[in-house]
Amino acid sequence: MKNKRLALGVFCIFILLFFIRGASPAVAEDLIINKGFEDSDFEWYNWNDGESSGSIESSEFHGGSVSACREIYGVGMGCYGQIVPVSPGQTLEISAWANNPPSDALTDSAEAFIRVEFWNDSGPLGSGHTESKHIRDATEGWIRLDVKAKVPRGATEARVLAFNKGAKPFSKGKIYFDDFELVISSGQ
Repeated sequence: MKNKRLALGVFCIFILLFFIRGASPAVAEDLIINKGFEDSDFEWYNWNDGESSGSIESSEFHGGSVSACREIYGVGMGCYGQIVPVSPGQTLEISAWANNPPSDALTDSAEAFIRVEFWNDSGPLGSGHTESKHIRDATEGWIRLDVKAKVPRGATEARVLAFNKGAKPFSKGKIYFDDFELVISSGQ
């Protein structure tokens, strides 16, 4: 008799937990690997198109001892990126810290931001991407950039990007990115 009551009690606790958990959105752990670039560019891809480059630097950092530096020197763009599996309907909240020191200020239409793009097996989805505010001038130290986006129908992955671009032949400057975070909720 005692075992039946214990089993019934445990069952009721599981049912209660199920309903409590079902009432709030499920949140996954942070899925960014090597978020502070402490393991160099491990798990990040370094893409460049035109007059742009990326490197891991120890001269500027928000946390740890290094950051990812994106440099622009003309017309072009590039990014450090990481691919994260997603499901339609989820909500992504991404943040990163960025610094554009006066000594390396972005000039002449150069800009930097964080961005999330949604892809499937066929390529990028036409429903586009979402970007943080754009940095176009020197910052007063490190500033936090944020992006929030809902995963569209058909998406199987999100690309989290530390992006820079130049629109004119004399665009130039450096931007440093560090300490990425990504929280995915179920969107319920």
